[in-house]
Amino acid sequence: MGETPTGGSRSRRIVAWVRAHWGLLVAGAVGAGWFLNCAARLLNPFAIDSLLVDDWSTHELGWLFFRHESFHLPLGRIEGLLYPLGTTLGYTDSIPLVALVLRPLSFLLPTDFQFIGPFVFACFVLNGVAGAWVVKAVSPRQVDQALGGGLVALLPVLLHRIGHPSLCAQGLLLIPIGLALRKAADARSAWRSGLASLGVVALAAGLHPYLAVMVLVVAAGVPVKLWLVDRQLSWAKAFALVIAMPISCLALFALFGYFVGGVERVGAGFGGFSADLGTLVNPLEFSRWLKPRPQGGLQYEGFAYLGVGMLVAVAASAAALVLRFRETRSLPWLRVLPLLPGVALTAAFALASTWTLWGQPVWDLTSLYAKIPPGVVGPFRSSGRFIWPLMYAVAAFGVVGVVRLWRDRPFVSPALLGLCIALQLGDVTAASVANRFKAGSLTRFTHPAWNTIDGKYQHLDLVPAEVWSICGGRVGYRAPTVIALAYHAYLHHLTINSGYVARWSPDQPQVCAREAEKVQRGELDPGTVYVVWPDIAQQLVQLGASCGAFDGVLACVRPAVDDDFARALRASHGQ
Repeated sequence: MGETPTGGSRSRRIVAWVRAHWGLLVAGAVGAGWFLNCAARLLNPFAIDSLLVDDWSTHELGWLFFRHESFHLPLGRIEGLLYPLGTTLGYTDSIPLVALVLRPLSFLLPTDFQFIGPFVFACFVLNGVAGAWVVKAVSPRQVDQALGGGLVALLPVLLHRIGHPSLCAQGLLLIPIGLALRKAADARSAWRSGLASLGVVALAAGLHPYLAVMVLVVAAGVPVKLWLVDRQLSWAKAFALVIAMPISCLALFALFGYFVGGVERVGAGFGGFSADLGTLVNPLEFSRWLKPRPQGGLQYEGFAYLGVGMLVAVAASAAALVLRFRETRSLPWLRVLPLLPGVALTAAFALASTWTLWGQPVWDLTSLYAKIPPGVVGPFRSSGRFIWPLMYAVAAFGVVGVVRLWRDRPFVSPALLGLCIALQLGDVTAASVANRFKAGSLTRFTHPAWNTIDGKYQHLDLVPAEVWSICGGRVGYRAPTVIALAYHAYLHHLTINSGYVARWSPDQPQVCAREAEKVQRGELDPGTVYVVWPDIAQQLVQLGASCGAFDGVLACVRPAVDDDFARALRASHGQ
């Protein structure tokens, strides 16, 4: 019989594990500190006010309304937002995989709960750990892993993307690079590496389509490398893995509701949201030392500045290729070769239909892209994001080159990487990110009358509806008003006909118009609370509706209703 491990032996195993992996842990800690330096307030899962602003509100409200959804297919469907057409977790960018995992636990979670901040924190940690894991493929030394991964963790790109949490798991792009650098010793380890490449694609598909496609295009090179370079995987298995990657993506996209009927998936603006040829060295507002260079007004989507420290690491690696020629010849170039087509393809797509340098056109490919069906490129109109595989490949070259080319002189790589980290910390500033955080400004409606709607009403409608960029109400989309009302609807298990989503149904304008016309004719649904303008309220009162104002909200319900809420409305209006 086996003996139960004692507390002492368990402690020794933990200490041994930490000693064996402290390089990865330190690199992850650098990423954690990088996040806490500018966004610590997002880490509290029970504080949601800071998230209910700007784009974050879309992600958080998508999750909150999903908590009230019953089980149905597709799993990501959200009926309660933009009712009656609804939306999905994907179109609210609510990180579908995490939301689906947490949904069965929703009854255990408090009313105010958010996972977006902790998820972004984990993404910063992932960048450091994944960077260290890539370095581990060429160096067993913990100090190299810690410093190399720490430098990767300090890339400014996550600071720039922190407002779009579902795109922050960019560390997944480093996994195929690490798999490619590792030689498969036998068929079993090759199959494990192939399955790992498939798994990282599926994981990315559960987070965001853009990220999934990037990871897929790069990771497809891993089975090819295992077949042609390591010669440990049969062509049939390599082919099966490559084919399984897009199939798994499409299956997960369908499961999460990206293909739900009636939603327009092709966005306008392709070619504008591109990357500039100088993006790797253009700091925008993220450098203390370098001045921003010009670029197109929408090319912020292609931001990929490496930072002075990483640029020095890349330059040092490039110089070492010449200075350390014998080491250069012995490098396993063929292992990473199958990844290069994917990196090049995504980079070319990032530059889109008009390639620019410092915002000035240098190559026009409009005629080429005109031959491609809009349904192919339209869903990825923000093509500039596809520069990230190239950015991470260059960053990996910077840290791996320094470590691998100077491996016979072990003092060189720590000194160089330490200097690069110091330069990176001195150069990159998070001031623009910290400034975007706003104090909690969510309006909470606290009048006791609101508690009387529970169980009696099912819907909350703005009249006219306000859906960002497509149903403008009377004065445009009023984000603070819609966010406050949507949160209020969530608290009382009501649907709401307004909101902000990434994609919507082409029928949405007609639905908005029909709803407004019905209300103005006095055709009110008995299960709906209508939030209206003063002139509409006056008209409805003349038709017998009960109207009144609580917490600055002017609301009406159907004529002949005599419940507690209707009586409170009439009393507040002097009816």
